[in-house]
Amino acid sequence: MNHDSQAPRSETMDELVRALDGGPLTRLQTSLGLIRPADLRIKFRIAIAVLIGWVPLALLSLAQGYALRPDPNESFLLDFGAHSRFFVAIPLLLAAEATSGPPLKEIIWHFLKTGLVRDADRSRFEEIVASGARLSTSPSVGLLIVLLSYVHIFLLSGALRLDARGSTWWAPITEGGRVFTLAGAWRYLVSYPIFLTLYYGWLWRLLLWARFLWQVSRLKLRLNAAHPDLAGGLRFLSTSLSVFPILAFAMSSSVAGTIGNLVVHEGRPPLEFLPIFIILLALMLLLFVGPLLFFSDNLYRVKVDGTFRYGGLADGMGQQFEQKWFGREKIIDEEALSVPDFSATVDLYGVASNVQQMRLFPFDLKDLYPLLVAALLPFLPILLTRIPLKEILSTLVKVMI
Repeated sequence: MNHDSQAPRSETMDELVRALDGGPLTRLQTSLGLIRPADLRIKFRIAIAVLIGWVPLALLSLAQGYALRPDPNESFLLDFGAHSRFFVAIPLLLAAEATSGPPLKEIIWHFLKTGLVRDADRSRFEEIVASGARLSTSPSVGLLIVLLSYVHIFLLSGALRLDARGSTWWAPITEGGRVFTLAGAWRYLVSYPIFLTLYYGWLWRLLLWARFLWQVSRLKLRLNAAHPDLAGGLRFLSTSLSVFPILAFAMSSSVAGTIGNLVVHEGRPPLEFLPIFIILLALMLLLFVGPLLFFSDNLYRVKVDGTFRYGGLADGMGQQFEQKWFGREKIIDEEALSVPDFSATVDLYGVASNVQQMRLFPFDLKDLYPLLVAALLPFLPILLTRIPLKEILSTLVKVMI
């Protein structure tokens, strides 16, 4: 049978899949020399991002005397939120581009290599990939993300002036009221926009990934109910979950840093923020795991159909087996067990068992553990300030088991 799996990779598809490496701001970064053709220059871009986004904050705070003060809220060095966003999250959001690209591209190719996409649907599949590539690198989308980031900053800045939390290193309260320091101005005009642009850029790419999976799930895929992966041949989709822990850690760290300030500097109990963590975790599962559930309907139909087809075949063979071997006296010895009847029956029952055990989603619950751990790790230092490590580890072990 000549499926698409035997077809060579077309240059058009190669070009389309490579385009998925980039993000909405790829062309801008390429024009600035931050990205080269076939080279994302991740380490170089991380160094530039830290030099622009975090180092000036430290130098300007030091110059104006807000690096370390008696009031921790006025001390840049004690602001866990700033460090978690501009020194931790930004580099991780950039690093995720390198770690996520190859596996996700291989997933796209795997649909064709294994013949899951039928010949009649190949042109539609290629159009789905082409559409995603265009949206992924669209300059207009990149501009919209930058504008959205500054709108976010503008609204945040307006809310700050109504905020009565007290004096901070970026906007201390003086006799003339609350004013921005030089570091505070840089924070709102440069550092925060970099962070938000990368953050929104990744949200856009995750939405495009979900869009791709949704559109492919609507195709009439060639699924196999008896496939040993117990997911109709779609278990390979779970490899996408292995590339998202870096993103999960980056997203959690930006939230954990702010909570860390409240817990460490104001003495508020960590469990007060448990609802925030639960909501954050739910959103991450929705972003990273939710799109895989688009295939549940396909898997359900294939399982139901396979249950009847393979079940009927197993019943028929079982009846023939019993009539042959139990219809009259027959000595069952080692030589008899080696005849094809026994091995064929066992093999068929094994195949039918795969159908019965087939899951309705293309992943195992254990595939979620790296995501859950990555989401929890940034909060671990906060918990350690109030809860002993031994108790935390004991609870984690109980949850995992």
